[in-house]
Amino acid sequence: MKKEIIVSFNKNSIRCDIALPASKSLSNRVLMIEALCNEPFVINNLSEAGDTKLLHSLLNQIKLHESQNGMLLIDCGEAATVARFLTAYLALIAKGTCKVTGGPRLLQRPMKALVDSLNNMGCQIKYTGEEGCLPLIIKPSHICKNEVFIDTSHSSQFASALMLCAPAFPGGLTITTSPVIASKPYLNMTASLMSYFGVEVKQADNVYTIPQQSYKPRDITIEADWSAASYWYELAALAKDAEISLKGLYKSSLQGDSALVSLFENVGVSTIFNNEGVTISKCPCKTEMLEYNFIHTPDIFPAALVACALLNQTARFGGLQNLRLKESDRLQAVLDELRPFGVNSYFDACKCQLLLGKNYITIPLKNHVVKTYNDHRIAMAFAMAAVCTGEVIIDDLLTVNKSYPDFWLHMQQAGFVLNDNI
Repeated sequence: MKKEIIVSFNKNSIRCDIALPASKSLSNRVLMIEALCNEPFVINNLSEAGDTKLLHSLLNQIKLHESQNGMLLIDCGEAATVARFLTAYLALIAKGTCKVTGGPRLLQRPMKALVDSLNNMGCQIKYTGEEGCLPLIIKPSHICKNEVFIDTSHSSQFASALMLCAPAFPGGLTITTSPVIASKPYLNMTASLMSYFGVEVKQADNVYTIPQQSYKPRDITIEADWSAASYWYELAALAKDAEISLKGLYKSSLQGDSALVSLFENVGVSTIFNNEGVTISKCPCKTEMLEYNFIHTPDIFPAALVACALLNQTARFGGLQNLRLKESDRLQAVLDELRPFGVNSYFDACKCQLLLGKNYITIPLKNHVVKTYNDHRIAMAFAMAAVCTGEVIIDDLLTVNKSYPDFWLHMQQAGFVLNDNI
């Protein structure tokens, strides 16, 4: 059940130290590697995000079911990464029939590229509802092909799911992706983690060759989440004066979302790296027209768009084609929720570009509620708008648990006043 939260702010400056959550993307991949490794290893700073907890729980459920009869039901909630990673994993290891399903929005999100590739290799996966989407029935398989094509134009998660399992496939696996790879830095992250755990990944253009081999146990500490940092960069951009320390971020990060450093530098946020992370602060805006392509960094889109819109920053944004396939139709959702603030924009469907011009920014009527569409990133991006408007009401405070459970606590540390219902 949804529960509203009122976010208020009435200060002139922000000074705070924020211990960012661990990267959900890194944590999920490390959990998959742990499940495929023959020996245990220590994972320090594993993400507390709802998606990661769900994946951990489902992997344990799969392990406990190995000696039992009957169909194994895997409910992935609204977690697309979990569904895609576990579909490939179950196709490889399942000794009995499994059903993979999820919540209403997840049942609409694409799975066809991954299922087609696995079935072409000899797996036995069938749809029980609409073709191309969950629910799926997975039966024990006999892998007969060691080369596969995967369409990555909608998501790199399909290829990451295959790559993570590839070392355990008999004879290994050669994966050819489509020329267009959405969110390609996540594939690089996957390959780097596999290498860290002793698995050889050969890459030539869009071909990844992974021989049959074993992951080697090695302790790891998960770095902080650059996606989560995007909301604090947004806050620094919108505030009159800000100096915010963000703990656990690295300049040489495996995460593609670290690109937000250069993006936000253009709209008035400076970054200084230190031994503990970064310190960000307000600085002069560096560009009249901001141009940015989000094809590889879709998770930082909500924070960037809300910041630019409320700053009255003219911008041209591209690479938006896959935002409609996220937890919500993220493009339309953010645009709809910005409209009461006086923000109008033009979306060129042919070029898949969004144009932001000058607007007459207004404060919505008192008691106006921002809809989150069950999307954690929309909730967090609009919560930061209170620094401009004085108050924002978010319709679902719990949705942030998907990636950033301590978000509201950290907002209080930054000086925001919250309705005391947390």
